[in-house]
Amino acid sequence: AKNPWQPYSGPINNDIEAPEYVFMSLEVEGQEVDFADLLDDDTGPKPALLFLSSDEYTQFRMILIHDQDENFEIVIEGDGFNQPVMTLERFDG
Repeated sequence: AKNPWQPYSGPINNDIEAPEYVFMSLEVEGQEVDFADLLDDDTGPKPALLFLSSDEYTQFRMILIHDQDENFEIVIEGDGFNQPVMTLERFDG
């Protein structure tokens, strides 16, 4: 299978949106996050992850899947203390 992922070459800022063909799931401290639960009409969006000045952060596991090739997924995991680790997983299709 051909790798559908391309490096990001645009500006890095607060308004990055994932392309429509990329699907993301997020687990925080072992629980899957429903992104709709993070939106509040009165107070605005709530954070799913916290990164503290002490370099501690919320334990998480994020999975990115490309809808045109489900043989690849990118997994980003962080234990809350060490630098998050990104891996590319391949599946035989």
